[in-house]
Amino acid sequence: MSLPLQPLDARSFAFLLEQAEVVELGREGPKLWRLPDGDYVKRFARRRRLSSAAVLSRAERFCHNAEQLARRGIPAPQPLAAWRLDATGESAVRYRPLEGETLRALLAAAPPAQQAAILTDFFRFLAQLHERGVLFRSLQFGNVLRLPQGGHGLIDIADMRLQRRPLGPLARLRNFRHLCHDARDWHTIAAFGWQRAATNYLEAARLPAPSRTLFRLGWRTVFLPRHGRTHRPVRRTLRKRLRNLFGTRRTEGQQHSALEDR
Repeated sequence: MSLPLQPLDARSFAFLLEQAEVVELGREGPKLWRLPDGDYVKRFARRRRLSSAAVLSRAERFCHNAEQLARRGIPAPQPLAAWRLDATGESAVRYRPLEGETLRALLAAAPPAQQAAILTDFFRFLAQLHERGVLFRSLQFGNVLRLPQGGHGLIDIADMRLQRRPLGPLARLRNFRHLCHDARDWHTIAAFGWQRAATNYLEAARLPAPSRTLFRLGWRTVFLPRHGRTHRPVRRTLRKRLRNLFGTRRTEGQQHSALEDR
């Protein structure tokens, strides 16, 4: 069971952080602290008055996602406590961190040959995530760890979608788009080679033949343009590509069921 959300007033929260080290700053001030015992505290701001956080806070999502990832055998931080901070909808979570080094730090320090090995392992790990029904919306090299014992783990896990079945081809492509939001990561993959990345990914993905074809159709259209150009949504891009290939809107309609996310 996920941890229950407990109320915590501003004075108690300030006392908890009295000797903590600020690790990360957000738009509204500190948002991540390291406590003297090594645990971390993360504060989640509610950005909009009308948002899903009014029903399920981001701290609760963090705890729920950690539990679901553990069931799927995916290493992640271990939540210890979750709090609702005040009437504005802010929440916070205390967790035990996951040991490891971010892929961004590893890639920055590695020579080209080693970078290629790191990225090959990462794309195979991403395929495993998708096979286990995980769409990690905060996907970036700074949120994926290489663990000391080998393998990978995830951090910053409040924003993800979890389902029982493997992701469909369009959801997989959208998750790659999340990875491209950071220009540093986009350029890293571009240097590695987009086609090479797709090949590594598909070697580990257990996509059926029709889904594999759709994935390949969308790959070049979605990812070859230069970073910073405005892309159309993946679904619309693939529909246009299919219409160009098959020539008529009727054929596109016949393909519509295959384009639906599973």
